[in-house]
Amino acid sequence: QAKPILDKFAFPYTIFVNPGIINRNEKNNASHYLSWIQLKALSDEGVIIANHGYEHDSMARITEGLTQTQWLKKQTELLLKAEAVIKENTGQSWRYYAYPYGEYDVAIQAWTKANDFVAFSQQSGAIDLSTDLTSVPRFPASKPYDKISGLRDKLNSLAFNIRLEGEQAETIFKHKEAKS
Repeated sequence: QAKPILDKFAFPYTIFVNPGIINRNEKNNASHYLSWIQLKALSDEGVIIANHGYEHDSMARITEGLTQTQWLKKQTELLLKAEAVIKENTGQSWRYYAYPYGEYDVAIQAWTKANDFVAFSQQSGAIDLSTDLTSVPRFPASKPYDKISGLRDKLNSLAFNIRLEGEQAETIFKHKEAKS
């Protein structure tokens, strides 16, 4: 339902996809997800098709039975596989990655930085030149956050930068930067 409105106002947009889920649904003739043919058509119209992981695995929880190193290796291989499958099916490889569930741990965040991915998290917020490109905020726009008045507010929001002085600055949150 969004496409005609986005097209009418010439708004650019990105669709983040899980290639493993798309492949499985195409194999089972399931039609509740976009197909590679539909995504290629959107890609040809200028829509950005980007990476949301091969499946939809959490990037904040290590799979039971795996060490942190094994888990990181598995997830980064799947992330690169997803990027390759997207390129194969749409011709696009932007190296944009939306963390599934918007969650991540510092190891995967550091990996995205070291491998030149721009990674999107789920905390709401505007972006500016100081935004950490391994944790770019994104506003939800699906139900129950799909009202046009709310979207207008989101599109017109500005980044709010806080500068903390000294190591002992007290905050209500703790921000960890990815180490490269």
